[in-house]
Amino acid sequence: MDGRFLILLPIAFAAGIVTAVSPCVFPVLPILFAGGASGSRRRPYAIIAGLVTSFATFTLIATWLLRQLHLPQDFLRNLSIGLLFLVAASLIFPRVGVWIERPLARLSRRSPGSDLGGGFLLGASLGLVFVPCGGPIIGAISANAARVHLGWQTVAITVAYALGAALPMLAIAALGQRATRRIRMNAPALRTGLGIVLALAALALVFNADTKLQTWFPDYTHALQGVERSSIARDELAKLQHRGKARFQDTAAGSLTDYGTAPDFTGI
Repeated sequence: MDGRFLILLPIAFAAGIVTAVSPCVFPVLPILFAGGASGSRRRPYAIIAGLVTSFATFTLIATWLLRQLHLPQDFLRNLSIGLLFLVAASLIFPRVGVWIERPLARLSRRSPGSDLGGGFLLGASLGLVFVPCGGPIIGAISANAARVHLGWQTVAITVAYALGAALPMLAIAALGQRATRRIRMNAPALRTGLGIVLALAALALVFNADTKLQTWFPDYTHALQGVERSSIARDELAKLQHRGKARFQDTAAGSLTDYGTAPDFTGI
């Protein structure tokens, strides 16, 4: 194990934190706030667990999966928006909430109404729609993922980055819960209002308002991103990408069919 590579893990973790306090996270703030406020004390943790799981998984395999299924690149984004509308409907219409929680509750061995399954589903939806600001760390991960080079080092960096981004988001979800603690969590008016907030946020994503919102704010985290632009980080990321590129070329070369010696060009 390369000791210098291990330095990348805390750097990736720090880069995730910086991403989560940058303009990139603004489009999902109302969803996190409303989602955390609409259930039990453990719901924010379920939301973040779903977000980390889906973000890390699909960051690594999304390109390969869409290619294998012959689906457009924006399929997962559209799917996540649909799931957000579904979660919003579960808050506005209690029957929909019970319907969603029942199969998820069986998987977690909890009774329907625990709202942890719905929280995980909400987090999984956010993990698909959340697009981090571009940086060297996420660039290296995306490059190796596109080449389907999923070595343990790429996976470790992805998980560290996702966990770093999760911390500020967990704080936001917990803040939403604390803000509504004095109000009964199951109050119909509160649940309906939070569901409407989620629905409006999902509608904004449909019209790409999230990308427009990001451009309205200055890049105030540029200086903080210097941690992933250090010489050590650049060297180790270059090695990581080189290994991914070499493995991709070897695999591509090995998959070519040998047709023997090419014929002469004369007489054709």
